[in-house]
Amino acid sequence: MVRKIVERRSKGHTYVCSDRLTKEAYTVRRVYLDIANAGKDDGLPASLLREISFLQGLQHPNIARLASVQVEGTRVQLVNEHLDWNLKEFIRRNMVLAEPQS
Repeated sequence: MVRKIVERRSKGHTYVCSDRLTKEAYTVRRVYLDIANAGKDDGLPASLLREISFLQGLQHPNIARLASVQVEGTRVQLVNEHLDWNLKEFIRRNMVLAEPQS
């Protein structure tokens, strides 16, 4: 199963996929370096390296874990466990704004 969920030119394309053996769902983000670097051969952007480093250090039950990172030519794939909603959707669905106290 593969389903595209987001497409942002500089940030890449995001897909929901499932492992063929375990059926576990993953979110795969493909970043195309030629687009992210505006056609220049600058290697991996520093922002992407910081993101990968930060995600590798996170271990919390409420944060999707980074399963793997793959670099293939001018494409970088970040594979995270898939969650059914993001923070913005969670807040919209579950939070009730508190009434101002006077």
